[in-house]
Amino acid sequence: FDAFEVTAHLHANVRVALAIVFGSLVLGTIARWIGMRHADAELAGKRFASLRTWWIIALTFSLAIAFGKVGVVVFFTLVSVLALHEYLALTRLRCDASRLSGLLYGLLALNYVTIACGWTALFQVFLPLAGLLLIAVRMVVREQAENYLLTGSSLYWGLLLTVYCISHAALLMTLPEAINPVGGGAGWLLYLVLLTA
Repeated sequence: FDAFEVTAHLHANVRVALAIVFGSLVLGTIARWIGMRHADAELAGKRFASLRTWWIIALTFSLAIAFGKVGVVVFFTLVSVLALHEYLALTRLRCDASRLSGLLYGLLALNYVTIACGWTALFQVFLPLAGLLLIAVRMVVREQAENYLLTGSSLYWGLLLTVYCISHAALLMTLPEAINPVGGGAGWLLYLVLLTA
């Protein structure tokens, strides 16, 4: 197993950008260590915890990009699973949404399968249409009439926000190289993440 073979598909510009990101993290770590030498232990602990989080994010994201389209799809699938789980925990719908969670996670998986298989046209319409219809039909079949509109709309918009919107980032890896000859799909993805970080 050679690390260079995994990243061989990456453009040189993407490698340079990742090196700059990690260089910035190294400089930030040194600066934080120097700045926190005389700080309160609790404050220093919080600052180093946030720095550790940035290192973990940078490392996992870089590994995902290094493994190409499959790595990015797996990475964003996990991000969507965590986001959907957190959304369901935060909304605390009065109706028992846990009965529908299997459906939601199934739709999530199918959404990312469409990206992995390169079915872009199906990806564009699958989740907005299937999600709306299947959530509504499942609630009717299970006779969940209490708070029907609130529960159905909350679950649908949660699915769109935590799965459909996030999965567009993974979709960038399927773009043809001709669209971005200096970085490819990985370049577009890295650019998007750096702009929003």
